[in-house]
Amino acid sequence: MIGGRVSANLFPMLGAHPALGRNFTPEEDLPGHRVAILSHELWVTDFDSEPNVIGDTVKISDVPYTIVGVMPAGFHYSIQTPGLFWSTYSIDTEGQFHLTSQRDSDELSIVGRLKDGVTANQALADLNAIQRRLSQQYPEDRLKLEVATMPLLDEGVSDVRAPLTFLFISVGVLLLIGCANVADCC
Repeated sequence: MIGGRVSANLFPMLGAHPALGRNFTPEEDLPGHRVAILSHELWVTDFDSEPNVIGDTVKISDVPYTIVGVMPAGFHYSIQTPGLFWSTYSIDTEGQFHLTSQRDSDELSIVGRLKDGVTANQALADLNAIQRRLSQQYPEDRLKLEVATMPLLDEGVSDVRAPLTFLFISVGVLLLIGCANVADCC
């Protein structure tokens, strides 16, 4: 079953609110918290659309999590591989060598919104300035001088962009041929 770990502020930043229950709280990003939000699809198929599911316990990788919310029908995140449930990174902040302390771990994807009046190029320039400072501060980042950004829409259509472009061109050519044939007949 596909799930994902997200920061507590992701869904509010995306403007997404659970249909049942609530979003994660900032405290639930901290060690010791085990909470989950279900997708609408998982809630329907595995929980029989039970409205009283909030507060129930579900096991994820044999670890008990408390269900705090159910997302609305049609909500999908991440775009490429939508999760059926989400939890916070709290479990990754625990232990002596916890995952969130490993700078060479490239397992995180960062999602953000542009502030009103800020262009994508301005944001990228700011992010690259931050990355250059980090590369000076941390030796393991010395070769990572720039970051790349991609709009969520581009991420969502990246697999189908080329086939759709080909399809649109083909339809356009067929339309031109049809128009030419009609013009020849009249």
